[in-house]
Amino acid sequence: MSKCVTVHNVEIDRLVENWIDAVQLIKFADKSIQMLTIIPIYLFWKSYYNLSKTYNRAHWSYGLLGGSIFLFSQFLFAFLIGVIIVTADIHTDLPDFVFSLTAIVFAASVAYGVEHLLKKKWERNPRDQSSDLLDQ
Repeated sequence: MSKCVTVHNVEIDRLVENWIDAVQLIKFADKSIQMLTIIPIYLFWKSYYNLSKTYNRAHWSYGLLGGSIFLFSQFLFAFLIGVIIVTADIHTDLPDFVFSLTAIVFAASVAYGVEHLLKKKWERNPRDQSSDLLDQ
């Protein structure tokens, strides 16, 4: 009988150790996802910068706009999810990194949508690309 108890205790200890390892992995993944947010911010800054350069607009200000839209969209998503969870009294067991990934996807889609709208607007209303008019 005591052999079963010790074997059982050993398995419980092993399960507890595996659970602790899984929790540490989830915490590391959450921190990594939060740090990976820097990459899409740079990519949208560069994309908006190149788009504004193509259509002869203020490069740095539109680059800053792209990164700002991405960040604001993430905060907006977090706020909306927080309001929904509190008002609907939802209890969720999802890890934080799932919410972080979803916020990144939401923010990227909003920033891409705004970029697409700017591109369409600038295609309909182009600025003069050359200064040949002054020479004539």
